[in-house]
Amino acid sequence: MFEIGIAMIVLGIIGVVVSLVLIARGNKTPAYNTNNFTNQDRNESNNNRPRSCPNCGEPIKSDTLFCVNCGYKLY
Repeated sequence: MFEIGIAMIVLGIIGVVVSLVLIARGNKTPAYNTNNFTNQDRNESNNNRPRSCPNCGEPIKSDTLFCVNCGYKLY
């Protein structure tokens, strides 16, 4: 039993060291493919489309938080 306890402690220490090394490296590259599509591109494409309430279909302005027709929360 004593050997199992020592092994668990060693594995825990190794895990902490690996975690600290990964945090210190600060890998900034995303783990997914961004397809060169920025947030600005998303916002511009969304602003060109007219929005409508998902509840009643009433056209809404882009900065509206509630639907003026049915009161649905848009945020």
